[in-house]
Amino acid sequence: MLKITSPDTMQILGAVPDWQKGIEVQFKAQTSIVESLSGREFRSAHFHRPLLTLNFSAINLERILSGYFRRVFETRGQRPIAVPVWADAAHLHGLTPKESKTIICEARNRLFPWFRYVIIWSGPFTYELNSIESIGEGVVTLGRRTLQEYKPGSVLVPLAYGALSIPESVYKTPTVSTVPITFNEQPGINYFGAASSKTGTSTIGEIEAWLSSQPGIALNQNYNVFSAQPNFTTDLRHGAVDDLSFQPLTGGVATPYIAYQFNRRTLKLDYTVDRYGLQYILRHFTHHDGRRGSFWVPTWTADFSVAETAEAGATRFKVRPSGIEQMPDRYHAFFVILDGGLHLIKAQGAVRAGCGEDILLDTPLPFTLPKDTPVSGAVHCRFRHDELPVHCIHPSSAFTVQCDFIEVEDVPAVLSTQKIAYLYRVQCGYETTLWANWHGAIKARATVYGEDAIHVFRGGDIIHGGIENAEDMLAEEISVTLNGAARVFVLRNRAASAEIEIYRVDMSDYDEGAPPVAESIFCGAVMDRRVESRGSTELVLSSQLRIFRREVGRVKLQRQCNHILYSAPCGLDKTTFTFEGAPIALDGHNAEVDISGQNAQDDGYFSGALILQGVRRHIVLSDTKLSDKRAFVTDIPLRDAEFSVTLWCDKSITDCGAKFNNANNFGGCPWLPNNNPLDLVRNDSSGGKK
Repeated sequence: MLKITSPDTMQILGAVPDWQKGIEVQFKAQTSIVESLSGREFRSAHFHRPLLTLNFSAINLERILSGYFRRVFETRGQRPIAVPVWADAAHLHGLTPKESKTIICEARNRLFPWFRYVIIWSGPFTYELNSIESIGEGVVTLGRRTLQEYKPGSVLVPLAYGALSIPESVYKTPTVSTVPITFNEQPGINYFGAASSKTGTSTIGEIEAWLSSQPGIALNQNYNVFSAQPNFTTDLRHGAVDDLSFQPLTGGVATPYIAYQFNRRTLKLDYTVDRYGLQYILRHFTHHDGRRGSFWVPTWTADFSVAETAEAGATRFKVRPSGIEQMPDRYHAFFVILDGGLHLIKAQGAVRAGCGEDILLDTPLPFTLPKDTPVSGAVHCRFRHDELPVHCIHPSSAFTVQCDFIEVEDVPAVLSTQKIAYLYRVQCGYETTLWANWHGAIKARATVYGEDAIHVFRGGDIIHGGIENAEDMLAEEISVTLNGAARVFVLRNRAASAEIEIYRVDMSDYDEGAPPVAESIFCGAVMDRRVESRGSTELVLSSQLRIFRREVGRVKLQRQCNHILYSAPCGLDKTTFTFEGAPIALDGHNAEVDISGQNAQDDGYFSGALILQGVRRHIVLSDTKLSDKRAFVTDIPLRDAEFSVTLWCDKSITDCGAKFNNANNFGGCPWLPNNNPLDLVRNDSSGGKK
């Protein structure tokens, strides 16, 4: 890489955009998202701030400028290169004399805090580089005095540094050409000064703290609510994504099975905003590192209207019929527009009330809600992608932004990947070993074949490929690469069928005396083995959903039941095994609950059961019988509200008969003396029958 000691020695591409075509800007973040079997997303950001991608066409260039651009593009030694961020150019409002450190322009609500260096530009051959010392209200203080005079109409533009794609020039005449510019800002590169200096301010928190410390009006923004008003001249696009979800593995079940479907709403909204509106959206995108964070978004549809005035302090308010029975149950928060402001109201649910519905609130109303006030549904969302596309049109006063949101849980699990260890249960035939991709052995509490206990996972050289976000992960294939002792174990048992389960465990406060809980995130059968020449072995896992879709072998000869619980072959009525309950005492993941008529059941009777509270889903990790109540441990903390709990089956003949009295419909062969004989034939390399 070319070592630069001064900003004056950096190659600057001073290409002015063709404003009739505008500038396409993308702010790119990078977030890893994986999903557990309970449906929860775990999100981790990788960039310190979104990086810029610029695409625009330079103005029609005459011969001298065409030659300049050809030299820039063809001189590889001058890279990396600096490009002015023209979409954020600030026009000078007053004369800037020579030897001045103060420029009269408005740069406070722009991208300038992200960048250390700027270019003062009044023409392709009349410009100079400088740095920013401070930004006030309508005033920018430079790091050094100007070298020449700049008249009003000149521009102050931040400089981004990175890679420039080599374009093909299009000649309209032998002397006039058009050059398309594609520029990608590069992360983590320090071009100037000592190693401790920064190219720009690194995080949105630092940006806001720095801006608030400057003269002028401090910035205030509620990052829990995305309240920017969309452009209603374009259609509001509302959709949904169906996710197939699995319940956790337990009770000797080697294969997870489909338990329910979760309808996740999606919103696609277009925004036409001014400079301040763009900064609101951009700060929101930056604060959440793209799709890492989540927040409340209005549907912007008048779903309901208030039927009766609700006074301040009320714990419920009544809405007129929505036309769709019990539609308020789809939301557990609402937006109302009152006195020109958008207010978020969180709710526990809705109940039928005469010709309308009563919405039950989490907390009393802080204001009076007049009759006929429109009520809009609130959806807890994140950005669906790590890119925020922006189209800028000269003179930088109108911007179009496209935002794509997807519904997520309102209690996100945002974890640092540096504190996460992955654990592996590798089963080959009858033999099972436990491994961890950590620097040593890990003690963790995990459910391994129905045994919820503390297990020791050996430190091993084993890693897995990416498990993508929740929309695709259940049907995908992933690879697991093994080296060392883990590889030897798999190769030694290569004739047997193999299965691998992957767990995640948070190691941020690891204590061997109180081992953390590991959560199962993926389980799949080994479909292919590849032995690499470098001494590693790659196993290709197919998810259980993909196994279900195979044309052959959908029903296995096994001790466990093949039927999906509450399906037609199973024959059980789900409502018969669904009970109402209410929390008595809540303490994080631990809860004491009252289950109607079922408190006297034995310990573990509800383990693995599904709890529904509105749209929130919980899994009972363990349960204990108390005198007149039960103690639950759940994967997500319960709310202080009533719930329904549906029994779960471990697919054994014992559970099927004792808990459900359904042994006649058992879909397996519980008395098999051995594994599936067809598997033994298929894995017999010498052929013949066993």
